[in-house]
Amino acid sequence: KTGPRAYDMVYVGRLEPVKQPHLFLEVVHVLKTSGRRMRAAVVGDGSLMGELKRLVEVLDLRDSVDLLGHREDVNRVLAEAKVFTLTSRSEGLSIAMAEAMAAGAVPVVADVGDLGDLVVNGVTGWLVPSTYVEGYARRIGQLLDDEPYRQRLAAAGSSGQPSLQRRPRS
Repeated sequence: KTGPRAYDMVYVGRLEPVKQPHLFLEVVHVLKTSGRRMRAAVVGDGSLMGELKRLVEVLDLRDSVDLLGHREDVNRVLAEAKVFTLTSRSEGLSIAMAEAMAAGAVPVVADVGDLGDLVVNGVTGWLVPSTYVEGYARRIGQLLDDEPYRQRLAAAGSSGQPSLQRRPRS
């Protein structure tokens, strides 16, 4: 998608403890309290939906976060995203992340599991320690503040080429 995107950040995943979706809301809160006008969306459902609704209220994010629940049109939401964020404690190769990258959203995701197979730091996105809220906020803020930079990473990620630069397995 070219042109403006409706969401600064999008999370797509199960709303379960291992996915740590509350960290996504904390990142939005940090960015918002630093003076940014934020629009974010959470796509997914699970046992933590009630907790996330309460956290949106507590953090005063009602005007910044859409809790969209389960959606059949996830690709349309991803096409409206500037940044794709996963905050999981563990993850395989995320299909949602691959779809987000193909849609031009830059991943800022946890440095866990196989996410580094597609995310090359500073080339296609950023890997962040999975509980480091300030690290997510810093990288996302950098992307939101520099549109040409965000577009370069989006283009690199959507081209499919970075998979040739896979990081070595330990």
